[in-house]
Amino acid sequence: QLSRLVARVLPCVAKETTRYAISGVLFRRDKKTFECVATDGRRLAITKAEIEAAEKPCSAIIPGRVLNLLPQCSAPEGALVRVKIAESRVYFAFEDADGKDLGVAVSSVLVEGAFPPYEGIVPKDYKRRAKVLAGDLHRTLRQASVLTNEESRGVRFAFGDGSLKLTSRAPEMGESDIETPLAAYEGSPLEISFNPSFVVDAVRNSAADAEVAIELNDSNKPGTFRVGGDFMCVIMPVNLPA
Repeated sequence: QLSRLVARVLPCVAKETTRYAISGVLFRRDKKTFECVATDGRRLAITKAEIEAAEKPCSAIIPGRVLNLLPQCSAPEGALVRVKIAESRVYFAFEDADGKDLGVAVSSVLVEGAFPPYEGIVPKDYKRRAKVLAGDLHRTLRQASVLTNEESRGVRFAFGDGSLKLTSRAPEMGESDIETPLAAYEGSPLEISFNPSFVVDAVRNSAADAEVAIELNDSNKPGTFRVGGDFMCVIMPVNLPA
């Protein structure tokens, strides 16, 4: 469960930034809710799960490079992870289902600084809403992204009744027009452009038959991609040449 939660937000960790606080994943626990949050300034990912209740809330920023190590710790499927936050460090210890120590542990310093107040970044309402299967969106995005380059690193999304049309273009290479069906669409037609790798990162860890809800306002406003009730990714649009 922890590996799945972390994998969904890790792509959004800032790779190169002077804002050190966003070079990690925020772990936040409040009563029964455990939340992982990451942002690189152009997108924000939040995933959550219900866990055993705790009396006191706590939060800490875990370095992204440390979280990349966890899947390599050779813990068997079904192993439990005990996470301890103490002073300026985090400790991960692995146990089997009976609580027996598996002899695997990871320790790291925490990321210093205050994580941005991300709650205000998430749009509170929307004018348009589409639903599409994660597998369909992932497949067509990978196809459309072939014809993008450094100058036009974006895919144009055209939402309308019944379908989503993805258009990409790279000078001296060609153009691509790919259409995929929508399960539902509410609102007037809209064209908006996104970095395709950002959207692929948002849906790549979802089941192919999972439904992705895309909430939109205008072409210059961020879009929100939701999968189930436990994951969301807010993505800023990009400007493409006419």
